Amino acid sequence: MPSQRTATDIRHAGRLFGALALSALAAGCGSSTPAKPTTTTEEHAIEVLRKKDEAEAPHASQEATQARERERAAAKREEVAAKRALRRKQKREAQEHREEARHQQEEEARANQPQTVPDESDQRLDVAEEELEAHNWHFKVVGGGLFGVVVKSDWTVCETRPAAAASVPADTTIRLIIARACP
Repeated sequence: MPSQRTATDIRHAGRLFGALALSALAAGCGSSTPAKPTTTTEEHAIEVLRKKDEAEAPHASQEATQARERERAAAKREEVAAKRALRRKQKREAQEHREEARHQQEEEARANQPQTVPDESDQRLDVAEEELEAHNWHFKVVGGGLFGVVVKSDWTVCETRPAAAASVPADTTIRLIIARACP
């Protein structure tokens, strides 16, 4: 606390000069030569200031100690809050990881289970694609003539490969064989 100490020193110095000036005036009254302050007056002023410093020193020391304790407590609270936030983040990440692993296991189990190929024969191409996408099937369109499929609703699914009602893994790609009109 250098700024407080400096302010205290300035106040004490002002008092000392005031006491010295007062004693010089008192000693020099009625004399034509400047009076020298007596050593007793100077010593007395210095002693008064020293005692005042000693009286204020423990109080200032207590304030400094209390300020340091407050700073330490605030730092400790911040540290505890940071640790709690880190633990919450780690728990949240662990939970997300467990959920992701569980979801992946479910996907693998579903992919390994045989699925029945839906019957999309005699359906318009746009309708068949919507149904397959709704059930997460992979599919590929085969056919479409020279220019390919321009308007999906103008084409009809004639057959599927693998055939309808076949039992296949869920990640199998179904080929939709299309034509303008099925034979």
